[in-house]
Amino acid sequence: CDETRFAVTLPEKHRGQPYRIAEPLLTPMAQCRYLSVPEDLSVYAPYCLVQKPGDLQTGKKLMTDENGLVYICDPTGTQIHVLGCTADAERVVIDFPAAESVLVADHAFAWHPGITSVKVVGNVKLSEKSFYGCHNLQEVWLDGHVEVGARCFMNCRALQQVTLTGKVTLQEQIYEDQSGVFRDCTGLLTLRIEEGTEVLPSMCFQNCVRLETIGWPASLHTVLTDSFHHCLGIKSIIYGGTLENWVAIDFDNRQSQPLHECGFASLIIGGEKLTDAVFGPEVTRIQPYALYNYRALRSVSVTAESATVGVDAFCTCRNLHTVQGMERLEDIEAGAFSFCVSLRRLSLGEGITHIGSVAFEGCTGLTEVYLPHTLESLGNTIFQGCEGLRKVTIEEVWEDYTSRVLGEDIDPEVIFYPEK
Repeated sequence: CDETRFAVTLPEKHRGQPYRIAEPLLTPMAQCRYLSVPEDLSVYAPYCLVQKPGDLQTGKKLMTDENGLVYICDPTGTQIHVLGCTADAERVVIDFPAAESVLVADHAFAWHPGITSVKVVGNVKLSEKSFYGCHNLQEVWLDGHVEVGARCFMNCRALQQVTLTGKVTLQEQIYEDQSGVFRDCTGLLTLRIEEGTEVLPSMCFQNCVRLETIGWPASLHTVLTDSFHHCLGIKSIIYGGTLENWVAIDFDNRQSQPLHECGFASLIIGGEKLTDAVFGPEVTRIQPYALYNYRALRSVSVTAESATVGVDAFCTCRNLHTVQGMERLEDIEAGAFSFCVSLRRLSLGEGITHIGSVAFEGCTGLTEVYLPHTLESLGNTIFQGCEGLRKVTIEEVWEDYTSRVLGEDIDPEVIFYPEK
C-alpha cells in the first residue's frame, strides 16, 4: 500500500455496523496512515488516523510537505498530527515552529524502508513505535521538549548516531517487555546526550552491542532497570558534571550502569580519565553501582566526616589498591568492595556501625583486617573467598557467628580477639 489515500467501498448491508479492515490490507509496513469514513461506519484500523465528515468540518487539512511528510493541521496551524510519510521519503524533518503541539501517531513511520535520518525539533510527542523497525535509519536528532514513546526507535539496526538536545523525555512503560526506546539498535556507535535530559527509562539502550561512545550530561540523574544491559562495546563515557555528581546518580541496578560489562572503558570527567577518586567533604553517600567494574580506578579517598558506600559501588574494581579515609565510613552496604582483588589492608574506624553481606567477598589480596567494637550489625559471609587473609582483629566477640559473618573458608587460627 504505497499511496497516502485510497478508497474502500462497502456493501450496503454493512452500514451502521462495526467493520474491521482486514489485517493484511493495513499493516505497520503499509504507508497508508489516513482513512476517511462515513459517520455511521465504525472501523478498526490500528495504524491509521480514522476521520469522519464531522471532523473535516472543523477545517483540518491533510497535507504533504516537500520531504514527503504527511500530516493534518488545524486552520490556525497550531495543532499538528503527523501520520507518516510517502514511500519515497528518505529524510524526516518534524519542525513546526508556529505549532503549540505536534503529535506523531503510533507506528507512523514503522518499518519504512527508505528513511535514513530523523530530525525532530520543538514541542513534539512521538507516540509508541513511531519509527519502530526502520532498518535503514542511520541518524536521529531530537532537539527541544520532545517526548518519546516506548519502543519508538526499537529495532532500528542500522542506526549509528543518536543526539538528544534540550529537555528530551524518554517514556517508561509499566510492562518491561514493552520498554526500550532504542532497544536492539545493534548498529548504534555514538550516543550524545546534552543538558536537559534527566531520566533514562528501563532497557533504553539494551542490546546496543556496538555502542562505543557516550556523552553524558550532569542533568541526567536517574537510570532505570537494564538501560545498558548487554552494551558490550563501550569504550568511553564523557561526563559533563563532577565526580561528586557522578556518584550521586541513581542507577536502578548494575545493568543500568554503562560500565558493568565494559570495565576497561574510560570515564572522562573534567577532560581527564578518572583513575584516582577523591571525594570532597560534601559526599556523604556513594550511590549503589556508582563505579561498578571500573578497572581504571586505582585509589579512593573519602574526606567527609562520615560516609556510606552503597551496594556494589566499587564491586570488581580489580585495580583498586588504596582506600584512604576508610576509618570515616559509617555504613558499607552489600558487595560494596567485593572482588577488589588488589586491596591489601582494611582498617575501619570507630564510626562504622554496619557492614553488609559479601561486602569484601573475593578480595583475594586482602591480608589484614581490623573490625572495631562499634559495629552494630553485620551481614553474611563478609570475607567469603578472601584466601589471602593472615590476620583478622575483632574487638567484639562474635565467636558463635564466625563462619556465618566472616565466611566459611576463613581459617579460625587467623582471628584475634584482643579482649580475650
